[in-house]
Amino acid sequence: MSEEKDVEVVNSNIDEEVEQSQENEEKEVKNVVIPKGPAFQIRFPTEEIKYIKMLLYGEYGTGKTYLAGTAQDVKEMRNVINIDAEGGNKVLAYRGDIPSIKVKKYSELNAIFEYLKAHCMFRDTKNKNRLIASEAYFRGVPIESIKKPIIYNTVMIDSISEVTRYCMYDLLGIDMDTVKIGELLPSPEFKEWNSMMEQIRLLIRKFRELPMHVIFVASRQWDKDEQNRQLFTPNIQGKLANEVQGFMDHVGYYTMEKNEANEVHRYLILQPGKTYQAKNRFVNYTGIYLTDPIMQDIYELEVLNKSVPSRLEQ
Repeated sequence: MSEEKDVEVVNSNIDEEVEQSQENEEKEVKNVVIPKGPAFQIRFPTEEIKYIKMLLYGEYGTGKTYLAGTAQDVKEMRNVINIDAEGGNKVLAYRGDIPSIKVKKYSELNAIFEYLKAHCMFRDTKNKNRLIASEAYFRGVPIESIKKPIIYNTVMIDSISEVTRYCMYDLLGIDMDTVKIGELLPSPEFKEWNSMMEQIRLLIRKFRELPMHVIFVASRQWDKDEQNRQLFTPNIQGKLANEVQGFMDHVGYYTMEKNEANEVHRYLILQPGKTYQAKNRFVNYTGIYLTDPIMQDIYELEVLNKSVPSRLEQ
């Protein structure tokens, strides 16, 4: 065999080996399972973005909705969107700068949650086009009419007390749009009560995990503690009244009183007492209550880690 033929044979063998090697590599690549990431992530608390997660409760008419709405006046909490399950939207109507979603059925809350979840993703990835398209769709306006999308940083649920009732209506098959006044309604049994509690637990957990400030509003009720003492608690059915407080960083009891000069003041109590439940996880705050508070005060205590809000220091 000549040298030229020897070279041709060798080159041919090399080509075959290269092709075979490439085929083997392709097979190996196809069989490789690409990891989707770790099952969990280790973070230091200082790496987490701080958002307010709060439950605000009190008697009807004390101004809970008004207080929650002052989040719109805090630069870092703006813009606020109100999930109105109680008809308290009139309290915010005078402002004209807080949009609202009227809820009539419990099932609607899942669609709202998914919308907010997507909104936060578009917000954090600065996807302006998706923000505009989403806003136009849910507001029912042409896309071209929105030049600058609203960026939501706070959601308020007003009220979780009413949301629990809507949840029970759904479980009992009661449609608020078609049910007649005076109609004999089914009574909830253990199955419905148990299912309702699980549904509300899930709802609060999911909204709490949204990367935004979350304010739950609730009316108050008389309840009993383990020592059989009567005290005010959030108006949420069954043992959930105590349990949901563990989901929140702060639970404020909001009340309105007259002082010795016959002046009316509002107090946000942030420490538990003999006749009411409350709590806070502020790092530097050792007080018991805030007088005539606004959400700027809460923001300074929570995010800025101040011992006393600057407005109250003056």
